[in-house]
Order: sequence, then C-alpha cells, then structure tokens
Amino acid sequence: VFIHCVQSEVRMADDQDSNNDPVYLLSLDGGGVRGISELVILHEIMKRLQKVAGLKELPRPRDYFHLIGGTSTGGLIAILLGRMGMTTEEAIKGYEDFAATVFCKRNRRLLERTFKEKTLEKVIRDIVAATGLKTTVMIDETRDRNSLGHAFVCSVPRSNMFEAYLFRTYRGKSNHAHNVEIWEAARATSSAPGFFNPVHVKVEAVKEYYYDGALAYNNPAKLVLDEADSYLGSDRKLGFLLSLGTGLKITDKAFKVEADAEKAVEHALELTKKPVRSLSGSLLSRDSLPVYKHIKTSLTDPERTHHELDQWFRGIPNAYFRLNLDKGAADIKLNEYKKMKLLREATEKYLKKDEVSASIDKIVSMLHKKEGVEMPLEATCRATSYEAFRHAMVQDVRQRTISSPQFTGRAAILNKLDRHFCERKPGSSPRRLLRIWGMGGVGKTQIALKFRDLHGSRFDHVFWINAATTDSIYESFRKVTAQIYGGNPSRPNITGVLNWLSQNRSEEWLLVFDNNDSDSVDVSKYIPEGNTGNILFTSRRKDIKPTLDHNQTYAVDIMDEKDAVALLLRSSKLEDQLLYSDDQQYVGQIVQELGYLPLAIDQAGSYIDMQECTFKDYLFDFRSGRKQLMEDASMGRGAFHDNPAVYGTFELSYAALQKKSKEDNREGRAALNALRILCIFCFYHNENLMEQILDRAATDKRFEADYLGDDGGGIAPLPLAGLTQEGEWDPANFRDGIRILKSYSLIKKSAMNETWHSMHVLVHSWARDRMDPEAFVFQRRAARLLLFFSVRRQDKLSDELYASQVLPHLRACLGHRGEEDLEWMRRTEHEGKFARALVELGLWQDATAQWEAILADREQHLDRTEWPVISGMWDLAKAYRDWGRLEKSEKVFEEIITLLPQCPQKRMAALKLWDIHIDLSKVYLQQARYSAAKTLLFWVFETVESYGWPSGVFRRTVTTLATVLRLNGETEAALGVESFILHRCIDDAKIGPGHRITMGCISNIAALRCEMGLYQKADEMWREVLDIDEDLRGKEHPITLNSKRNVATGCAKLEKFWEAEDILREVLVVSERVLGKDHLDTLTTMDQLAEFVTPIHPPSCLYRHKMRSSSVLRMASASIPKGLGTAPMALLPPIPLYRRLLRAHRKYLPQEMRVLGDEYIKAEFRAHRNVDNPAHLIGFLTEWQLYAQKVEGDQWKGDKIDPVKVAKMSDEQIAQLYELMQAIKDRSKQGDGEEEQS
Repeated sequence: VFIHCVQSEVRMADDQDSNNDPVYLLSLDGGGVRGISELVILHEIMKRLQKVAGLKELPRPRDYFHLIGGTSTGGLIAILLGRMGMTTEEAIKGYEDFAATVFCKRNRRLLERTFKEKTLEKVIRDIVAATGLKTTVMIDETRDRNSLGHAFVCSVPRSNMFEAYLFRTYRGKSNHAHNVEIWEAARATSSAPGFFNPVHVKVEAVKEYYYDGALAYNNPAKLVLDEADSYLGSDRKLGFLLSLGTGLKITDKAFKVEADAEKAVEHALELTKKPVRSLSGSLLSRDSLPVYKHIKTSLTDPERTHHELDQWFRGIPNAYFRLNLDKGAADIKLNEYKKMKLLREATEKYLKKDEVSASIDKIVSMLHKKEGVEMPLEATCRATSYEAFRHAMVQDVRQRTISSPQFTGRAAILNKLDRHFCERKPGSSPRRLLRIWGMGGVGKTQIALKFRDLHGSRFDHVFWINAATTDSIYESFRKVTAQIYGGNPSRPNITGVLNWLSQNRSEEWLLVFDNNDSDSVDVSKYIPEGNTGNILFTSRRKDIKPTLDHNQTYAVDIMDEKDAVALLLRSSKLEDQLLYSDDQQYVGQIVQELGYLPLAIDQAGSYIDMQECTFKDYLFDFRSGRKQLMEDASMGRGAFHDNPAVYGTFELSYAALQKKSKEDNREGRAALNALRILCIFCFYHNENLMEQILDRAATDKRFEADYLGDDGGGIAPLPLAGLTQEGEWDPANFRDGIRILKSYSLIKKSAMNETWHSMHVLVHSWARDRMDPEAFVFQRRAARLLLFFSVRRQDKLSDELYASQVLPHLRACLGHRGEEDLEWMRRTEHEGKFARALVELGLWQDATAQWEAILADREQHLDRTEWPVISGMWDLAKAYRDWGRLEKSEKVFEEIITLLPQCPQKRMAALKLWDIHIDLSKVYLQQARYSAAKTLLFWVFETVESYGWPSGVFRRTVTTLATVLRLNGETEAALGVESFILHRCIDDAKIGPGHRITMGCISNIAALRCEMGLYQKADEMWREVLDIDEDLRGKEHPITLNSKRNVATGCAKLEKFWEAEDILREVLVVSERVLGKDHLDTLTTMDQLAEFVTPIHPPSCLYRHKMRSSSVLRMASASIPKGLGTAPMALLPPIPLYRRLLRAHRKYLPQEMRVLGDEYIKAEFRAHRNVDNPAHLIGFLTEWQLYAQKVEGDQWKGDKIDPVKVAKMSDEQIAQLYELMQAIKDRSKQGDGEEEQS
C-alpha cells in the first residue's frame, strides 16, 4: 500500500486534470457494515475500467473522480479512497478488517449497547500509518483546485444538529479545519448514536462534540454537487454524479399476513416510486438521548435525496447514476460484520442485472473517454426545482450538439434562418414556418443542426422529429413525450404533446421536422393548432405537404467552391497547413468531381485523413474507382447512377476499410467489424440504430448462429454477437466497429439518443446497393435473424419498452422482403414477433390482421391439428379478445380445444393446455359469464396448485381468478387473493414494481376498497398507479387509459364530478382514435362519462341520455348472438326490468355490460335514498328500456316499471319518466337508423 501511495504521489503532477475536462463526482451513503456494498460496486467499475483502458494495474478511484464525498461509513470509504489513495481491492480488505475489529463482542461496553471508541480510533490510526502518507492531517496541500481525488466527510456538531459540518482534504470557503487529523475526521463522521459516543474535536481554536453525519445527510449527493460548484468552479462542466447506496431495507421482508392488502399496496408503490429506508441501530445509550428527538425529523432517508435528484436530472441522460443494492440488506444492522459476506454476494448478484450492468458500462465508458453531459455545475446547483433546472439548461443540454464538427460555410442559409426565426417575446404571434429543401446529400439536416447549435438558446424548447416514416415520427414523439412529461414511456402521447405546444404561450419553442420527403407521410396532422411557436422542415421537395407560401421555403443548393474547399480541408484535418499550387489545383478538382455536395466532400476528407494520402492520390483513386463501379454489373440497381459523386466517395471508404481489415491487429479487426455493422444496419431503419439489438439477440436462449457464420464473404456478423465467460454480451467488437465507422463519417450519433446511431439515407441505401446478389441475400437474412432474436416472447417490462424502440426496425426489415430465403415456419415466427410488438403497443387491429395472415399461411403448409397451426389460432383468439371481438375469440378458442387431443405434438399440447383454458376464461370474464370462468379456473387451479408461484401457469390462474371473484361480488375472497399476488409480485425479481401485473393488482385492490366504501384510499391508489403507468407506458397506452378511467371513478366517488368529467373527455378522445369507436373500452368510457355528467347537469340530463343511448345501443348490437330470437327466459312481473335483462342475457353480455349493470343497480338504490337527484333514477331506468328494445324488440315495450320503485317517486318524477318512455316508443317506430341518430 505504501509503495502504491508513493508512486501515486510522484505521478500526481502529471495526472492533473485539465480545466476543460468534465467533472466526475462520487457520493457515498452511510450504513455501517453495509458500506461494503458500495465498495463492491465501485470495485466492479474499476475492474471494467481496467479492461476497457487496457491497464496493467487496477485503477484507483481518486485518479478518475474529481470529488468524493461520504457520510458515516461512506465517509470512511471516502477517506480510504480519496485521502489515502487506496485501490478498491485494498479498501475492501481494510474495511473488512476494520469492521471485524470494531464491532466484535469484546469491543462492546458491558453495561451499554455502545462500542468502545478507543478501538475505533486505534484501527483508523493504524490504517493511516500503514499508508505511509507524508502528513496525517485531513487537508492534502499537495493537490490544487484542478487536481483529481479531492474528498470530504460529513459530520454534525452538537451545537447545530441541523447543519452538516464538512471535514475536507482541500480548503473550502468555510470551516477549513486545517489542523484536524485524518483519524479525527473519520471518527467524527462515524459516531453513530447508539453505537459510538460523539468525539470531541478541536477545530481551529474551538472544541466541539461531533456526531455521525447521517443525522443530517445520510445521502450526501447534494452536498457533493454544492462542493463541486463552490470549489472546482461554477463554469466547470459536469461529467456525471454517481451516488452509491448501502442497500434498500424494504424489499426483503415478506409480509406475514397475506390478507393485509393495504400494507402491500403501500409497499409496492413505495418500491416503484420512491423507496424508503429507515435508520437502523439502537438509540438507547445515555449520550444518545439528546439527539433522539432530532433523529425523528432529520433527513435520514437516503432515498428521499435520490428521488429528488432523479426528478431533477430526469431530462438529462447520463448526468446522474444511482446504484443501490435492492435486496439483501434489509435485516442487517450497522454492526453485524459477520453478514458482510452475504452482503458481498447479494451485491455481486445485483451487479449482474441487465439494467445495472448497462449503467456501469456507461459509467466506465464516460470515465475512459472523458465524456460528460457538458452541463455547467452552476446550473445543477442554482435551480430551485426541476422545472427551473430544465429551464436553466435550455434544450442544448438534453439534445446535445451533433452537427458535424467539419461544418463550414453556408452563411447565406444560416443568416436566412437567423432572420426568419429571430429572437422575440415568448408566446408571440404569428407562428413562423420555414422549409429548407434540396437534393440528397446537400446538407439540409446539418444546416438545421448548425442553426440549432448557434441559436438554440433563444428557444425554451427544441423538439426534433424524424419525419422519414410514420414509425420514425412515432418514435420521435415518444422521445418528445418523455422530454415534456418525464419518464420513459413505451408509447408517445402525440395528442398531449400537440395540445401542450398549442397551449404553451409562456415559452418559445422550435419544432423541427427532418427528412420530410415522402408523400406517404403527411406531417400536417402532427402540427399543433394555434398561431404561436416555430416550425422548421427539411425536405428534398419544395411542394410536399404542408403547403407553404413562397416566403416560407428556401432552396438549399450545392456549396460554392470556396466553402467546398474549406470543408474538404477541415474534414481532412489539413486546414492549418500551407498548400502548394499543385495541391490547390487538386483540391479544386476534387470538390468539382464531387459536385460540391457536402456529404460527398465530408466523406472524401475523412478518407484522406484516415488513409493519410495526398489530394493527388485521392483524385486518382476516386476516378479509377468510379470507372470500375460504372462498369460493375452488380451495381445495376440504379442508385449509383443517381448519386455517382456520393457513392464514389463511399466506395473509396469501403475499399480502405477492406484493406485495413486484412491487418492482423486491433485496428484491422475493428475495420472488419465496421464492415459487419454496415452490412447489417443497412437493412434496419436508418435512424435510432441500437446496440441493444445485438445485446438482446446474443443473450437470447434460442439464439442460433447457423446463418451468421462465414458465408458472408468474410464479413459475416457472428463475431458481433460474442459472449463473455459469464454469458453476457461482449460489446467490444461492436463498439470498435462503430468507432471506425464514425471516423469515416459513415455513421453518426443519433439526434434522438446519444447512445444510439444513425446513417444518412444515402449511406443506408448505398450499403445495400453495393452488395452483389449473393451477399445481399446472405446479409439480409443475417440482419433479419439478429433483429428478430432480439424480440422475446416474455412478459417483462423491459420487453414492453423495447417493443416501441424496435418497431421501426421490424417494419423496415420486413419491408426489404427476403421471406423466400427463410424456411416458412421461421418466417411466420418472425411475423408473429412483429404482431406481438404491435400488441405490446396496443395496436390490436394491426396485430389481428397480422395474425390472420400468419394463420392462413400455416394452414396452407400444415394440417389444422399440428401445433404451429393451433399456436397461431391461439394468438389470433387472444388478439380478437383484446380488440373486443369476443364472439370471434370464443369461437376460435372452442375450436382450439377440440383440436388439442388430436395434436401430434402431445408434449407441447399438454404444456399449453392450461394456458389456453385460462385465456378462454378471460373471454368468459369479458362476457360476464362469471360462473363459467370461475368453474374453468378452479379446474385449472386444482392441477397447477402444486407448481406454486414460480410457475407462470399458476400466476396467471390466480390473477385471473382474483378478477373473477371481484367482479362476481366476492369482495373478501378477492381481496385475500389480490394481496397474495401483490406480495409475490414484489418479491419476484422477474416481475417486481412497475410490471403490469403488479400495477393491475394494486388497481384491483383499489376497486375492492372502493366497493367497501373506502373511497379516499382507493382514489390515492389509483392516482399512484396512473403516475407510474404514464411514466412507463406513456399517456396513450390502453393500460394508461384504463388507469385514467379508474381515477375518474375515484373522483366521482368523492363527488369531484367536474374533475371526473374532464378526465373522461380526454380519455374518450384518445380511446376513439387509438382503439376505435366500437371498442369496449371506448364504450365503457362513454358510459362512465354519461354517468358522471348527471350529477353536474341534473335538470335536463340530455347529454347523459344521448351518450348513454349511444353506448348502450352499440353494446347491445355487439352482444346479440346470431339467431337469438325471442327472450330465452320468462320471468315473473315483480322482478325489476334491469334484473330480467341481466338474467336473460347473462351469457351473451360483454364484460362491460355486465359490470355496468352491477353499477347501475347500486346507482339505482342510491337514487332511492337521494330523491333530490331524480334524474339519476330516470336515466337509469330509461337506458335499460332502450337496451331491452334493441335486444328483444317490441316484446319488452309494454313492460311497466317496478311499481315498488314508482311508488317512491314523486308525481313530477313519474310524469317525466313516462314522457321519456313515450318518446322512446315513438322513436322506435321510425326504424333503427333514425333511432341511432336520435
């Protein structure tokens, strides 16, 4: 340790950080022996950094982090890593020895629960002595403001326990404490009440008692930000803030009382939204009593600070990372050092989670490449809220500059944009629109990006929409939805975004529609209403929609010769060199040969730079290569002849990569991987190309490498899908290849996400066009296999979110055809994955059409009893059910059940038998056939009960059964089952908080609470679920719409009818557009809206009757089975009309009709108790009379309303009722068409 520290100090002068490098900050929570988890996490980061950077020795955290701040045990670690300069390996060993010595039984006082401070002090002194530091005071005078490795620890003085006192290794603006020894600072930060007595430290000339810093800041992350701003400088740019925790305490405990649903709900919501961890340890020592009262109100919850920072940095990717063990630390107290091994094992398991590992990879990459979010420290610390913070950062922080660094010239067009979108008062009118148009490769997108970089600060918001296809618009609006509303939605809220833009008059915004080239994509419907804001279009065409005036269009021509020459010199990195006359001549000829096109010139410059060739050599190579290309028959698809200059430059780059790829070294292998990536990505969408595609494909259990091997002319993509020894995807080959492609300007950073990539559309098409027919077939098939292996048949939240990201690539890949190159069964599997992606996003109509085509294809090749055909029927039946086509769904399910005994694949049929019956029970459920559903589910449950919760069949059975019990009125039984499900969901790592099963369970418990009269509690639960669904799935996902309907129900129960009406009107607009006017969810919304409008407008209720009759008539039409004829049951007259209808049509009604019927009965009884609202009763009876006429015709017209009910009505009410009934009879004579209109 001594040698390492001396070497570190000797090297320190050479390792000083440049003032322009991003600042990396590390925050360490307190937590006693649980601090070992922080060291294990940091050790993993350092190991990966060592591998990525190719270092012989394990790197030291203080050589990478500018400031390390810690509290309590985190403070001790900050001293070990920062002031003493240990490696994580050395710190872990020292920490374990320290804990075993300090917290052993023999170190505990006999009559108290506290430990002996002298032992603690001696251990710290020994560690300091072993390091061989030149000085043992806390302040390190050898490091200046620009150095790395500064540290501080947090403590609390007895005189002011609401303020933190920092012991620093540098001189801060206050409390310098230059005379304090390292051991004293360590002792002060670790004096946890109940474990150690406070320490008496003389700071400067004043003595004071100091307690554990956790009493004020158990999570010191905010202090780290403030200290960085204060000491390092407000103008320094943030790299990232990494906050490490010592483990959540709430995720481990299993609930002992399964029926305690309320506690389970609170538990799940806390996990999903903002986990809470309480301070552990004893507070019974005599010296702890003065601080007991303060502890109750102090900020001992580290997750509270994390939640605030997470909201604060929500719109800034990779600015803030929080790594905190989620399970394993719950029951471990501050002093239980013997459980440190369990903590290490739990943390190592935590680090293997996909999302955690991905975060660590990003942290390592940013440290290695010295990347950051380029955000001034002042902006992170001065904002008083997230909105103020976002405003301070403007848009250029969230959408980092991606315009080409070689951009030059174009002064005329940039001046035009500057004048057209000149600075003005926010919310001013009129709206300003401009389209810049020109041929491909002329630089339209780069001009728009350069304008944004130069003048983006004049706009409060800049939103970028890739308008190339409908899917790219969809994905762009999903990103914009996240920018405006936060979270990571799986669907865009296009309506919400457009409304937000049209109504936002307090801010100036710019909306950019890039690549608006195709007639098939009309961006007019994505333009917000109103007359404010600014919209910029880039297009290859002047006359595309929307139609603009002549002063709203500007042609982008080729570059003039001066600008073209400047661009070539800059992109070749020769702009500072003196050119001889011959070179000047060659440069002029090159830009002329390239047609003065920026894209071609940029490519040429990159080639000259990478190949280190002369301008003369490049001109010769280009002319020779172009001649060969023109004579090459394999380039006969025509695209080269349309873009000879651009394609010529691409070909030179490709030839250079081919030549480089033959070298047996790292750069040669990187060039080969670059060619592999190019040949795969050109078959996907050209925007938002993700490494997750390869990651998910390579780690898929069903991944097959048969068609990804060496049959691709030496550039088969299999090496891109390599795995590590731990079975995880190894990204090294991919990232090396991406680096080479970027250096040749063949790929760039995506405008949507800094971790994604994009290709210019001409590069994208050229990469395919240049392939000979054999290579084209091979690479197309390989690209398709990789892409579809990345789409999994799992019900995880990550799969749901991935579906929205990958959908444009699925469409593009299928659009390139190639199905003839695949075995037909694999082809239908691919199409099935595409259909499932559509289902995940709620696009049920499209999914149903896809499944119908798949089934027809399979039936042409196989007998109907074969499992692939039955499986296709199964998927189609589920799609019909989700789309609301219940009769079709039931029919297909019944056919499946008759075919299963004949299926030759007996094992598969047996495995899926229970799942099929569970799905059929869900159809019964929606048809309100509760007895049939319940009987079927109990039959399944008797068989699968022994499988237990790990079985997917068991989980599906109990979740469906809980819903049946709830809708059937068995409240207590349903509550017990839902509580059981919720506890298991929380404990299941494959499900967990946020999953649709968990959120659905909470919603169901809320509904049960509502039925029990606990309206306030139900409302709170539903609102929490809605917040989470909006964050995870977006505001237009069908699941989110259902959550909004639940919130509206809660509002109505609490008599907040106006709020309920506003929510439902919004839901209805979206539901009609997304799901269709005849979807059962839409009809449910209509009926709810009519229900809640009545108390607001009791005099006439005209809107209610119109809305209700519309929804009821549609439901009635949907529920009439063919050949039903007259009423199937004759009931006694005393039974009320609504009960006769429910019993007569119980087996035919869709779920919504049955559920609504139950609600109407309750509403009717409430109306009897509340005669001040007679319209409610009148509407209730009238709408069921309407339903009777539609389903059963004239037979029901003469039925009188139950006299018991009528007797309780006033004469005025009876007159109103029969007036309405007479109007119904009169309308019925005019036919169904006029009745529908009325």
